[in-house]
Amino acid sequence: MHDFAVFLFPVVLVAASAQAQDAQVQPTIEVTATRVAETVDASLADVDVITRRDIDASNAPDLLELLRLQAGVDVARGGGAGEQTAVFVRGTNSNHVLVLIDGVRVASSNTGAFAFENLPLDAVERIEVVRGPRASYWGSDAIGGVIQIFTRKLDAPHIAASYGSYRSADGSAGMGHWSETGGFSVQFGARHVGGFSATNPGICNGPDDPYCIYNPDDNGYHNHDLEFMDIDGVTPYDVLMENTDPKLVWFQIDVGNLTFAGKDAISYLKKYPKRYFSMHAKDYKPGLTSVPVGQGILDWKTIFTLAKKIGIQNYFAEVAAYGIGSLHHLPAAAWPTDSVDQLRQSYVYLHNLKI
Repeated sequence: MHDFAVFLFPVVLVAASAQAQDAQVQPTIEVTATRVAETVDASLADVDVITRRDIDASNAPDLLELLRLQAGVDVARGGGAGEQTAVFVRGTNSNHVLVLIDGVRVASSNTGAFAFENLPLDAVERIEVVRGPRASYWGSDAIGGVIQIFTRKLDAPHIAASYGSYRSADGSAGMGHWSETGGFSVQFGARHVGGFSATNPGICNGPDDPYCIYNPDDNGYHNHDLEFMDIDGVTPYDVLMENTDPKLVWFQIDVGNLTFAGKDAISYLKKYPKRYFSMHAKDYKPGLTSVPVGQGILDWKTIFTLAKKIGIQNYFAEVAAYGIGSLHHLPAAAWPTDSVDQLRQSYVYLHNLKI
């Protein structure tokens, strides 16, 4: 009995030693510092790599909060979620930080800055932050450093949702499939934040201070991805509709964004009846960045008649600027009146609309 025990002991040690060798952590690879793949510890640049696991563990509500946690990165916000924000690396100007998404420069050609506040964190797979001048590799945009964001490539169904302070609610859903010959990955989401006032009453010298403007209204934020834009001939919205359980998942339909993306709102209402719980009543007219409801090309009488028939109960009138310059590369003019007047015109039209 003792001989048998002695015989087994070294075998167990060898197996444990082999498992320990197999479990060694592989070095992290980055591609941003010198534009070639190399390990972080071999790079002469100061590089941090934020993985998807790091993002999930951080509990950061958005991309800016995640970047704020990195050494050498400073973030200046103009208010709550969705407000104008600037990112500084090692004390340089915000337009001295080159921002790449999947290797493509995304900064404004006018200001050199990027709207970090509009990029959903759930769509990010990995971030590489390079601190210090990289102009010799990337050009004059990279005096302070480079931030490269790699988008998520899903290989299975995915759904996520959260709720937090200031009436913050966000969710996303998507799916993907890959094989040796290729594949696809689609995802869309939405974020709504009730927000708080971007102005501070403490800076005003009383309510009659002529040099101070304080508005106590909450500055909210609403953002959703472009779920109707085709990707390799596939519409993300259709993928989600066809691969989710109608008994468990209902959708909101934005007929304005749908039309802007080249789809037909009436066809989608007919195609997926009983799948919508709400509808955004937003109009669209080619050549204009925004338009009051009733002044665009959508057939609202038919849309509302059909929406009522299929059981949609919640409607939201909306006036918003379309990103025509970045998506369709077409010139676009502004509506001659401000957003408040456009909403007033929308209300008058909808109030008088007979269904």
